[in-house]
Amino acid sequence: MGLTVCPRCGYASEEPMDFCHECRLNLNPEYEVDSSIYEHPDDRKALSAVKKMKPLNIAVRLFLDKLGTPWINAQFLGGAVRVGPRQFPDLYRMVVKAGKILAVKELPKTYVVYSPVMNAFTLGTNEEPVMVLHSAIVDEMDEDELMMVIGHEMGHVKSNHVLYHTVLVALRQAASTFLAGPTALLLRGLDIALLTWFRKSEYTADRAGLLVCGDLDAARRAMIKLCLGSKKLFDSLNLDEYMRQLEELDEEKIGKWSELLMTHPFGIRRVKNLEEFYNSDIYENLRGRAESFLAGKPVPEMAVGMATCPNCGATVAPTDRFCSNCGYRLR
Repeated sequence: MGLTVCPRCGYASEEPMDFCHECRLNLNPEYEVDSSIYEHPDDRKALSAVKKMKPLNIAVRLFLDKLGTPWINAQFLGGAVRVGPRQFPDLYRMVVKAGKILAVKELPKTYVVYSPVMNAFTLGTNEEPVMVLHSAIVDEMDEDELMMVIGHEMGHVKSNHVLYHTVLVALRQAASTFLAGPTALLLRGLDIALLTWFRKSEYTADRAGLLVCGDLDAARRAMIKLCLGSKKLFDSLNLDEYMRQLEELDEEKIGKWSELLMTHPFGIRRVKNLEEFYNSDIYENLRGRAESFLAGKPVPEMAVGMATCPNCGATVAPTDRFCSNCGYRLR
């Protein structure tokens, strides 16, 4: 068997590598996935608006220039355990599989940190993302459920959500320092604007998680476990009764505003989004391509029309530059 050599850093391995073990570069460039095809239209529209906010982008530049990822890396290098081919190899294999399915340019650095709370998150910049898994998730979820969670976080990486996620965390910490005055008002305004987008970005990441997991039941289980936080209670959960709560929520006039200051949408709405995406042609097409790629078979072309306009939600071709329905610039 010949050597596999990374074209970027020159790292060589006698074993096949999907991602370079040294610099984490994707070594399967022939397989591509356009995230705009499956991204939630509200996510793309809201992120476009966020990028136009001058005060926020000044904060982003300050973050890049003054903080960046060295501080974040130092925190997890010292207080967590990094996942790699020689450290937790089974977990690393799952991270690699998620990266392959979504065709990320390079794997995020991945860590496991002790916490009894089932959670996972991604911080850093779009160029240097860091994925963190709480130990409770690894302990309490089966492999398919864990693939949903890892795929969700990898979805944030694929859609370039990571930088603004990190800026939101930094802004919220800064806002807690300034309790009053113009600075506090500015930070609160930016915070609400980012939260509005952040919640929508979760719908996109959930779709990515489902593409990686490939099992709607497992994806739903993972979502509900994250909301419930109790494996013991989950074992006796009635899914139909749980989903009936959504009907009552939508009947409440205040329901649509009750997420205003939350970082994540209500779990019940996320489950509904998963079900709708699972039943779409976009999911079927993308998942079929992924399965062919994983099996070493020829990957079929994407069907024309497998994309949506982020402004109006109309179906558009992946190659279109403008939406034919509303005229929105797509690229």
